[in-house]
Amino acid sequence: MNYAGDQDCGVGYAHIDDSEGLLLASLNITYNGRTKTIDRMTIDTGAEHTIIVSDAVDDLGIAYKNGDRINRSQGIGGADYAFEKTVEHA
Repeated sequence: MNYAGDQDCGVGYAHIDDSEGLLLASLNITYNGRTKTIDRMTIDTGAEHTIIVSDAVDDLGIAYKNGDRINRSQGIGGADYAFEKTVEHA
């Protein structure tokens, strides 16, 4: 893993690593007053949305509830759907 450096992200600095051509960073996420760090998040500079697999945040209480907005994402691998949540901090 090569060190890519610390990058100003507007609210502080984020450490970004370059791993085999992928940009990786840790994400601190707060939802309903609970905070968790998700390590080795891939940064997709061309993505319209940030998608986090629900298994990574279910311990924060982030789960699909009837009435949540559903987003459709399209990419090279095809299309997929995800529910939308607003977090307090990311």
